[in-house]
Amino acid sequence: MDQDVLYFFDRKPEALPLYEAFEEKVLSGVDGVKVKVQKTQIAFSNRHNFAYPLATA
Repeated sequence: MDQDVLYFFDRKPEALPLYEAFEEKVLSGVDGVKVKVQKTQIAFSNRHNFAYPLATA
């Protein structure tokens, strides 16, 4: 697990298992995926961004 992802879920650790399951499905089902952790979202992309799990307050 990437340190940036762990920090992203620092305020909502109960959401981390759901994200992990989602990330596993995306990475195993789509070739060439890059994961970019930002302040309010995590973006999944290959040629284009296609999934944005968001942080919630």
